[in-house]
Amino acid sequence: MKETVHIPTDSLAGFTHIQLSAKYDKGEWREPRGYYLTVTAVRIDKMPAGYEMVTWASDAPYKKYLVEQVARKNAKRFAEFVEKMNTHAKEIAEAFANKDYNKVWSYV
Repeated sequence: MKETVHIPTDSLAGFTHIQLSAKYDKGEWREPRGYYLTVTAVRIDKMPAGYEMVTWASDAPYKKYLVEQVARKNAKRFAEFVEKMNTHAKEIAEAFANKDYNKVWSYV
């Protein structure tokens, strides 16, 4: 179960993948505490010795979704969220690439 997933795409100029990240954020004065899904366009280049370099530009498409507001992190609930993200990763990436940002909500 991966908390970060890379889905190949060719529909975003200059970017090779869409990165999905699931995380728990303790919140700040403007953001509530909870589980977040972050979707970002990135470029992944193969490097010598089998390494990959992940880069993104400041103008890269980026969205951060509050999936569930919680008082504290629950390992079981977070694992369920990550599993759901992994299950629907391709659909989320496709909706993001098509700029149908509201459709992402239907998968998480």
